[in-house]
Amino acid sequence: TNIGSTPVEIEDIDIFGDWVFHVSSDCFSALEPGDSCELDVEFEPEEAESYQSEITIDLEGGESVFVDVYGEGVWEQ
Repeated sequence: TNIGSTPVEIEDIDIFGDWVFHVSSDCFSALEPGDSCELDVEFEPEEAESYQSEITIDLEGGESVFVDVYGEGVWEQ
């Protein structure tokens, strides 16, 4: 959600860290004050262990927003 008083342009969304997270979005337009957009994050672990990554949202003007994501892989029975 854009909590500011001016529009915010999202330039890029990427994920860094464990390869088991995948992020997608249609947030590549200006967010007016009060507007929101959604990120879809998929978690596809291959091992029973803990995973961590960081989503980076690059904004126009050089600012970035960082979101940590965590997941726990479990054995299927």
